[in-house]
Amino acid sequence: MKSILNLIIGLAFCFIGYLAFGGIIAYIGYEGAGILFGIIFIILLTIIINLLMKINSNIEKLKNK
Repeated sequence: MKSILNLIIGLAFCFIGYLAFGGIIAYIGYEGAGILFGIIFIILLTIIINLLMKINSNIEKLKNK
């Protein structure tokens, strides 16, 4: 049940992202959109790396107990 809910939420976010992406490209053109999405991608990547490092440190703490 939870995986189905996650799938639906993921699809909804994909659709919203697709609409937003199309709107931004139409508004500022391909070059601007490329730069903007590059910045967003880098920010998301740093957030994901930080989360993975936190999870890893929590696992290490659990192993040490």
